[in-house]
Amino acid sequence: MEQQKDTDEFRAVLDRSEAREFFTLANRRIGEGSKEDPLRYALCTKLPIMFPGDHWWISAHAQHAEENQIYRINDETHSGFADVMIGCTVVEYEKNLTKTAIFDEGYRQVEDYCAGLLNRDVAPDKIIGVLSDTVRWHAYEVELRHDVTDGGVWGREDIRLHEIDYVDMSDINDDSLTHFEDFINRYYGRIGSRKLTPDALVEDFGITTKTTETYRRGMQELVSKAAAQRSEYAKLVKNLWTRFVGTVGGTTNRFEEDFTHELYLVTLAKLIAANVISGGIQTRDRRTIASVLDGSYFISNGINNLVEYDYFGWINEGENLEALTVYAMSMQKDLMVYDFSQVRAEDLFGPLVAQLANADKRLLLGQAPTPAWLADRMVSRILDELDGREPRLVDMCVGSGIFIVSALAQIIKRIKKEGPVTAKKAVELAESVCGFDIDPVAVLLAKVNWVLVMKPYMNMLPDDLHIPIYHADSLFTRTPVTSDINGEGDTVVQLYDQKVRIPGFILDSAFRRSFDKLVYDADVIAGQQTGAQMAREHAEILVRKDFAQHGPMPNEADVSLAVDMFIELIEKLGDLRSRDRNGIWPFILNNTFKPALTGRLFNGIVSNPPWLALSRIAQNPYKDSLVRLAKEYGVMPGGSAFLHVEIATIFLISAVDRYLDEEGRIACIMPRSILNGRHEEEFRRKGYARAKRPVA
Repeated sequence: MEQQKDTDEFRAVLDRSEAREFFTLANRRIGEGSKEDPLRYALCTKLPIMFPGDHWWISAHAQHAEENQIYRINDETHSGFADVMIGCTVVEYEKNLTKTAIFDEGYRQVEDYCAGLLNRDVAPDKIIGVLSDTVRWHAYEVELRHDVTDGGVWGREDIRLHEIDYVDMSDINDDSLTHFEDFINRYYGRIGSRKLTPDALVEDFGITTKTTETYRRGMQELVSKAAAQRSEYAKLVKNLWTRFVGTVGGTTNRFEEDFTHELYLVTLAKLIAANVISGGIQTRDRRTIASVLDGSYFISNGINNLVEYDYFGWINEGENLEALTVYAMSMQKDLMVYDFSQVRAEDLFGPLVAQLANADKRLLLGQAPTPAWLADRMVSRILDELDGREPRLVDMCVGSGIFIVSALAQIIKRIKKEGPVTAKKAVELAESVCGFDIDPVAVLLAKVNWVLVMKPYMNMLPDDLHIPIYHADSLFTRTPVTSDINGEGDTVVQLYDQKVRIPGFILDSAFRRSFDKLVYDADVIAGQQTGAQMAREHAEILVRKDFAQHGPMPNEADVSLAVDMFIELIEKLGDLRSRDRNGIWPFILNNTFKPALTGRLFNGIVSNPPWLALSRIAQNPYKDSLVRLAKEYGVMPGGSAFLHVEIATIFLISAVDRYLDEEGRIACIMPRSILNGRHEEEFRRKGYARAKRPVA
């Protein structure tokens, strides 16, 4: 990886006095009837003076003149020399575009050379055509009129150019100079010239691209080095990962490779989120990029849980962060081709997640893509059936967030029909859709998609904003710190080699905010303690304060239990911190226990649970939990059919039982076998209504 400067300007800055001088000369020469070559030569000489600095496109402008292109005219193959090729930008210079004949000839040549790039297998949405006489500047994008058969040659008849920008420097003023600067940065420097779409992301940053492979290899070396330097903490993370994510996803023997894939996508997603928030980061100084990676950038923008100290937290601090920042700075340069000022509200990452699932051969992470049209129809149906009630929706297998995006977008449209989005409505909107997923990278991608839709309303939201998307098993049969959860009594969590008892009463939706705050406060105090145990009186004051500020006050007996938990948590987190075994635990507790803390809060389920027969899961504790749930819910078939019970059925019944209120509505994508499969007969007979754990 190339050595990066501490600060690197993405955007070329125009020296306006030099530009005024050049355009005054160019206007005079065109008026005097100058030929094309002197105009071109003058521009090539003046470009690096007008745009001082080390800009790749200035070198390309000089080095890639008269490039040969192959194209078709009237069924005959021709070749010609484009005046300049700057990456995927074709530039044709003419002597005076005010002359119709000269303009038309130049336009046809732009068509030919754009077709020539298609013949080099360049994607049409990457191609830009520029036609100029050095005073007037036209930019075009390419539309395919029809396809070309295999082995055929593209020609001007197969494409249509659409003008997307025009600058006229015959009138030299501050506005026209600003426009020219933007034009050159966008179409020569390719900053913000490409639409940010799911297909574009896969094409440019997909797991199988050469660029990604370069980044991935570098990051894998970084992970290996970091693991060698902090071997015990690396083992801790690996154990948590394989016990929770890997065991459920079926990838326990590929930790380092899977972890590196996900680190790459996590890094990419953070950079995209920062660009969406800012409209495009124009400089890539180390401090800014590092703050994006460690999450402080987002906290300063009022989003507290977009980036958390999760499985990747140890790679995003200290020397590891410095090393990762080098790759991120280079990735940011690649990302600047996208226009972040106008990003559609859609699931940007669905194809990337599907590609990752295929690469890592995952089974159960819920990463089968849902078509946008189907998600829209399902969400619309749910919202209609709520009949005016304020929507509170949940997706128990959120993936990259297709239902989150669709729900937020449709709720916004419905709010706007009644009037503007007020601050009160914005807060309700931010809390209207919740999601869970067991894959931490999918959770981050869904959060970024959430930010994408909510960006116009972020300034209306409170400073302590938390995006309601969580890394958790929505079935809540286990967490990374518990082997099994039966939903009764207290829960003992295993934090490395320390145990903490969580009282049963607090794992309730009424106390969800209080629980989060108690965990947060315990971690902060653990970092400040010098070893002495906190006095119970002081601890009780803090506990009562958290309950008073963030939820109802429990009875005296339960307050006492909460104080016990708080003191124990401080003591154990402090001990783990002293042995470099802390950091990830607040993230684990505040995320993976959310299913218990959101019970019966929702009036709609929209989801695409994993389609998988129980027989396809390896024998492990998670499979045992699924079998137990199927029996408790009365849908376990008899005989050999029990092997083929659908996990999607278990997810659906569990979600209705755990999350839905009495008047809730359901829209789930389910396998056809629930209609006619022998292994789904108990479901069709409504066995869940007569079960040990009945669901009405």
